[in-house]
Order: sequence, then C-alpha cells, then structure tokens
Amino acid sequence: MSQVDLFLCTIAYLCLLAEHLDKPIIGYFGHPLLFMVPDVEETREDFWQSFVGMARSWVDTVDTSGLNLGGYTSNKKPAILL
Repeated sequence: MSQVDLFLCTIAYLCLLAEHLDKPIIGYFGHPLLFMVPDVEETREDFWQSFVGMARSWVDTVDTSGLNLGGYTSNKKPAILL
C-alpha cells in the first residue's frame, strides 16, 4: 500500500478497512450508510461508533463554495465528502 496516494471509499462499512492506512480518504457514498452492515443491533452500534470515531479524525470542515483550496493545510487526514 506504500504506492497508494489516497483511498476512495464508496461503501461506509468498508471505509473501516482503510482507517489504518494513514492516507487521505475521499468518501463518495451512493448507498445508504448502513449498506452491507449486518442487520444486527450490536453490529450496527459498533459500526456507528467506529465510523463516527474514524470520521472525526479525518474530516475537516472546508468551505468549497469557490473550490479554491490553495494553501489549505491541516494536521488531520483530509476527506472530501460529496
């Protein structure tokens, strides 16, 4: 994975597999966030805790109204949520 520059995540449940990569993550979710998460209450609760915890570590709020992100820096792993 050392040749990977970023990770494109399209299924929220599978995003958890990329948490350890320490790479920028682009989240593009065309499915409901619970897609592929087993319909078991404990599993879904664990998923939400893990997903929200991971998202807090790499999500920055960015004003993209002009899409000019020049000079943008952060100590967090950046994410673009579309």
